[in-house]
Amino acid sequence: LKTISAFANSEGGDLLIGVNDKGKIIGLSPESTIEELKELLKKNRLNDSVELHTLYIGHFIVLRIHVFSSSIKQAIIDQGKKTFFLRSNGYNLKANKVILNFWRMKADEKEINCDSLRIYPTEILELLNSTKHFTLSKAYQKTSLKNKEVDMILSCLLHQGKVSFSNNEDQIVFKKS
Repeated sequence: LKTISAFANSEGGDLLIGVNDKGKIIGLSPESTIEELKELLKKNRLNDSVELHTLYIGHFIVLRIHVFSSSIKQAIIDQGKKTFFLRSNGYNLKANKVILNFWRMKADEKEINCDSLRIYPTEILELLNSTKHFTLSKAYQKTSLKNKEVDMILSCLLHQGKVSFSNNEDQIVFKKS
């Protein structure tokens, strides 16, 4: 489900269930697995983001899940708590506060005036100029700003296109655009 959420919150894509990482068809157990997946998708409200296709290849069953990119961000619900994921360079990454704020800003129709925050991005911009990329925890450590201020500044800089994000393996990193 994390991968489906991540694909939906990024550019979409296709998942093949019953094919291993090396591309070998191993199949999956019959219809019970497919029905369980459908129930999980419904429970997590992800069923509108996907199309399921059952493929019969020889004596194997493979499930192709086409995930649509969604303008409404998709979450996984675990024990009543929503968790959002994104996809970057083959990794499913948990969206942090900065990414969630950025998504909210992008979804808002009106232009966000980050200058009105009365928090100046000087320290963040200096950090951007002094390193190739950094994680959110490094920004918290290397600046004198409060964590909430760092979150808002990075979200605004992302929204303005001055900062971009990618990943360094399984961590979200920020860098100068």
